[in-house]
Amino acid sequence: NLWLATDHAFKSAVESMLIKQSILKNATQTEKLDDFWKVKPIVLIEDNKRDALDLDAWKTRAAKLSGIFREYPEIYQSSIEFDGMASTSYHANTEGTAIRYPDHFNNLKVRAASIAPDGTTVRDAWIAHSLRIADMPADGELEKGIREVAANVKALAAAPIGESYSGPVVFEPLAGAQLLGQMIGDNLRPVRKPLNQPGRTLPIPSSDFETRLGARVLPDFFDVTDDATATTHAGRPLLGHYRTDLEGVAPVPVKVIEKG
Repeated sequence: NLWLATDHAFKSAVESMLIKQSILKNATQTEKLDDFWKVKPIVLIEDNKRDALDLDAWKTRAAKLSGIFREYPEIYQSSIEFDGMASTSYHANTEGTAIRYPDHFNNLKVRAASIAPDGTTVRDAWIAHSLRIADMPADGELEKGIREVAANVKALAAAPIGESYSGPVVFEPLAGAQLLGQMIGDNLRPVRKPLNQPGRTLPIPSSDFETRLGARVLPDFFDVTDDATATTHAGRPLLGHYRTDLEGVAPVPVKVIEKG
C-alpha cells in the first residue's frame, strides 16, 4: 500500500508539472516572479526555558475576578477564562538556518451578556493577553477591564433602539485599529495566482490594492509601515513581533503606504 501511494503521488506530480509546462509555453507572462527569495541563513538558538505557570493560582485569581459580576444583577451570563501555553519551536533547513525559540502565549477572556426589555440579547467581551506570563496585567488593570465590560453591557441593555442612519461614522481607538487591519492589512497580502489553462478561471480572491501601486488609497497625511521588529508601543508589549517567520526569515520594516 505504501508503494502504491508513493507511486500514485509521484505520477500525479509529474502529470501536474507537464500540464504547467504546457501552459507556460502558451501563456503570456507580464511579470516573472521567483518562487522563493534568497536570504542569508540565520542561526538563532534562544533559551528555551519555559515560564513558570501556576495554574492553580490563576484558577483562584479568575474565580475572584469573576465575582465582580455579582455587582451587576442586570447581567444574566458571564464568564472568565484563562489559557496559558508554554512550548518550544524549532526550524532547520538545508541552507544552514537553525532556529530554536520559546513559544509562549497567555490570555484572560472576559465575556458578559444581558437582555434588553424587548428581548434582545446584548453582549460584550474583553481579552487581556501577553507572550510572557510576567507581562500579564496586574489585578487592578484586570478589574478595570472587567468593570468596563459589565458597565457597557448594562448600558446596552438599557439603551433605546437606534434609529436608521446614513452618514459618517466615528470609530473609537480599539475599533479603529481593527478597521485598519481588516481594510488595509488584508489588502496588503494578495494571493499569488497559480497557473491555469487558458479560458479557465480560478476562484482566487484579489486585493483592492493589486492594481493601485503608486496610487492614492488614503488621505495624504497617512503613512503605514509594516514593522514586525517592533516589540512595544506606548510602553505596552506587542504580540505581532517576531525574530523570524515560519520559514526562518528575519523581518525588516517595510513602508507600505507613504503620504496616502
